[in-house]
Parts: sequence; C-alpha cells; structure tokens
Amino acid sequence: VAMNILNSGRFSMGSASAGMIKKLIEMTAEHACTRKQFNKKLSEFGLIQEKFCFMAVKAYVMESMAYLTAGMMDRPGLPDCSVEAAMVKGTNEILRMYIALTGMQHAGRILTDKIKEIKKGNVGLALQELVNKVRDTTGRKVDYGIMEQRGGLVHPSLQDSGKKLEENVYYFGTTVRGLLTRFGKTIVDEQLALKRVADIVINLYAMTAAISRASRSISIGLRNHDHDVLLTNIFCSEAYFKNNYAMAQLQKYADENLDDHIKKAAKQILEKRAYICSHPLDRTF
Repeated sequence: VAMNILNSGRFSMGSASAGMIKKLIEMTAEHACTRKQFNKKLSEFGLIQEKFCFMAVKAYVMESMAYLTAGMMDRPGLPDCSVEAAMVKGTNEILRMYIALTGMQHAGRILTDKIKEIKKGNVGLALQELVNKVRDTTGRKVDYGIMEQRGGLVHPSLQDSGKKLEENVYYFGTTVRGLLTRFGKTIVDEQLALKRVADIVINLYAMTAAISRASRSISIGLRNHDHDVLLTNIFCSEAYFKNNYAMAQLQKYADENLDDHIKKAAKQILEKRAYICSHPLDRTF
C-alpha cells in the first residue's frame, strides 16, 4: 500500500509538470507573437522558435510517459510500476540509482542463468552467444518487428523513430551485459556508470511512450496528429544520439569514457578541500 501511494505521488509530479509547461507555452507564445525587437516579432527569431519547439517536445514526452504509466497502473492486480513512476517524476540521483539497479538486477539474473547453462555443457547456447558477438562487432541489422509492414505497432510516418528505438534497445542490452561481465556484483559501486544506464533507460521509455501515443493519434484520427508525429520524431532523433553517446561512455577503453579523469580531478579537489587552480594573475612576471 505504501509503495502504491509513493508511486502515485511520483507519477502526479510528472503529470503536473507537463501541465505547467503547456500553460507556460500559452503564456509565452502570446508575448512572443506580439512583442517586437529590431522591427521583428520575437516569434520570428530562430532561437525563440527553438525554445518553443523543445518546450512542446518536453511537454509531449512527459505527458506521453504519464499516459503510458497510468495505463500500467490501472491494470488489475496492482502491478509494480515503481520504476516507471520514478521515470515520470523526473529523477534525481537517488532515483537514478534505483532505476539502474532494478534493471541491472533483472539483467544479472538472465546473464547468470546463461552462464550456468553454458557451464552445464549447453554448446548451442555458447555458439549462439559467440555468433551474436561476431554480428555485433560487424554491425548487425536490428529488427524486433515493431514496424507496421510486419504487422507491428508503429505507423509508417514514425518508421525512422521506431528503427532508432529498436537499435538503441538492442545495443543497450549488449552494453548492460558488458557492464555486468566487467564489474559483476561490484556494479552497485559504479555510480557514474549507473547514472548513464538510468539516463538511457529513461530515454528508451520516453521514446516508447511518444511513439506509441503518436501512432495511436494517427490510427484514431486525432486532431493535429501530424504535430504529434513531428514532436515524436524530433525527440527520438535527439534521444537516439544521446543514448549512443552514453553507451560509448560505458565502454571501458572508449575515448568518450572520462570516468578515471573525473575521479582523479575530484580526488585532487577534495584532498585540498578547495578549488586548486592558480589565478592567471598570481604570476605576472
């Protein structure tokens, strides 16, 4: 009961935030369309247009996540939606750790079961894992069958976003397996890695929610459904590249992985209890 109350509180915060953004868009749009600078309306400036675009994208995605989570919570049997509710809230560091470790626990059980099967002499599974690794290194074509032409769930106008989601989901799985293989149970202490894992999970859930909502909007003929598609494709493109960069950071020897440098810099600061760089004018010669 207590967990369900907590989930409802987290969920309502995200829903309320989406409503606030929508109201702010209305208020600021009126100002931007009437106020002039340099003989041009504010609404004609590219940077102003960018701000309105991404305010709308954030509102749409937050609302979509809330809608999807509400549907899950309304299912009979009191399903556990604690991770989804945490993602809708807009997470802090503690909730990020919760999201990442909950997912890692599930992935860890799957990986452990596979290892046990291979140790028992399951040659077929061992060969399959080897083939998967070879395909991953050579660049595999990911297809989970969510495209409409295969009887899936995604409308053709969202095909590119659906493909980006499929690819992110697959390679996120391989990234998580790599992390568990590298760190084992000590993954709980790798907070920088866990933060990135949580960020990717949140993006994947948001992509799923937005694509699902936009596909439904088209299918039932909602007003302005083309705007749904536009906002979804913008978000999914951005999230796709953010996810790819975060997954690159999670590779041990990747140039994008700055964890050791970050820890080293933090250690030097904390040892001195201060900012330790000299001022440019400390020595003027």
